[in-house]
Amino acid sequence: MTENIDDVDFGEIQARVHKAIKCLEENDLYLFEYDACERAIAHRFAVCLEREFPTWHVDCEYDILPPNEAGIAIDKYANLKMRRKDGKIIPLEEKEAISVYPDIIVHRRGTNENLLVVEVKKSKHDDEIAFDHMKLEAYRHDDHLRYRFALFIRFQKPQGDRSIVDTDLFHWFAE
Repeated sequence: MTENIDDVDFGEIQARVHKAIKCLEENDLYLFEYDACERAIAHRFAVCLEREFPTWHVDCEYDILPPNEAGIAIDKYANLKMRRKDGKIIPLEEKEAISVYPDIIVHRRGTNENLLVVEVKKSKHDDEIAFDHMKLEAYRHDDHLRYRFALFIRFQKPQGDRSIVDTDLFHWFAE
C-alpha cells in the first residue's frame, strides 16, 4: 500500500532515518574506516533509506524536476540563486544561477510528492555547511519542489564510543 505524503509525520521520518543510520553503521563501517569519499557514503546511506521507505523512490544526485501544471516534465533540477565565491555565499541574479542537485531524495518520480531531501557531508568547512543549509531551505520552499522534510548530516570516522554521525552537525529542517 502506498503512503500518502500528508500522513507521514515528522517523528516517523526521524525514526526511519535513525534506522537507516544504524543500517549504514552495521553494514558499511568499512567505508568509514578507509575514508571513502562522500558520494560512496551517500550512496550506501541511500540504500539503507530505501529499506525504510519501501513505497517511495530513493535517488542520489537526481536532476529531474516534477512535471509542471500542464503535465510537462522539466528536464533539469532547480537553479538556486546563490553560490560560493571566495569562501562566501553570495546571492545571484537569475542569469547567474547555477544548478545544484541534492545528495539524496525520497520522493515519487514524476510527481510533486517530495518527502525528504538529504545533504551529506564529511568535511567540517563552515562555508560548505552553510551552503548546504541554504540549499535545504531552498528545496523545501521552492515552488516546484516543496520537500516536506530536509536533513543535513555530517558523517565522521567512528572512534571509541563516537558514532558515524557528528551529532553537532545533524540538523533537521521541518514544518
